[in-house]
Amino acid sequence: ILSGKVKESEDLRMAMHRAQLLVLTPQQEGRFRQLVLQYQMPWMSKPLQNELDLTAEQRARIEKILETKQESIAKLFPPGQEGFAAGADVSRLGKEIRDAVEKQRKEAQTRSVKQKKIEQAAEAQLMQILTPKQQTSLKELKGNVFIPPR
Repeated sequence: ILSGKVKESEDLRMAMHRAQLLVLTPQQEGRFRQLVLQYQMPWMSKPLQNELDLTAEQRARIEKILETKQESIAKLFPPGQEGFAAGADVSRLGKEIRDAVEKQRKEAQTRSVKQKKIEQAAEAQLMQILTPKQQTSLKELKGNVFIPPR
């Protein structure tokens, strides 16, 4: 069973999406849905599971992978280790504090890289659960990949 936080997060995300869709044209709504799938990939959403025609076994395996991913990511961010924002101005702070802030920033960058690797590994595992037909359907549902300008 999904942990409470994952379930609440999924429910909130879906409620926000429903609200956003009220102001979009049908074409915008379709593209928005594709972008949601590309960037958030709500594997546990019932509509997506139904569209992909996932079996009960696939749903259970997906849930397990997502729980493991969440647990692994949570271990990267122990309580009290939030650190400073990446763009925080520390120029007026003393050297010891600046050094501590810089250390926290580097640790945050390392955690971010580790998180990305965990997410990529989980995504690869999730894709292996799908049949070739489901993988094709998912690719079509995601649409053209959007790469944001930098």
